[in-house]
Amino acid sequence: MRAPILAMLENAYGFKIYPVSLDGLPVPNVFFSQFKQDNGQAAMLGVEQAPELLLMKPPKQIVPLAQGASSLEELTGRILLAAKEAGWIDATQYQTTQGIRNTPMLLPVLTPNTAVPFCFVEEWSL
Repeated sequence: MRAPILAMLENAYGFKIYPVSLDGLPVPNVFFSQFKQDNGQAAMLGVEQAPELLLMKPPKQIVPLAQGASSLEELTGRILLAAKEAGWIDATQYQTTQGIRNTPMLLPVLTPNTAVPFCFVEEWSL
């Protein structure tokens, strides 16, 4: 489950996580007690399997990010690449995050004014 990694991104970088439950049950841990029950969001977003992670820039820009488990390093790399490919950051900004770091640094440009929330779609079972 990637909930702890998403909680770290939310706390460290100000991302907003929007968890959506396909089965109507909360995440079986202390993370994301406030969730939305799937009322067609999964189908509208093209979610075919869970867990699915989407990167969103409101109001309507949505980019598929990952399916299945991801490490923090992999996820931050995917966030940056998706933001670059979507035109939310330019090549120069993207390049400043690359280098000898183990985990790419998220850019300050992703502030509340340009925040990129996540849609975290998962089917939870106890």
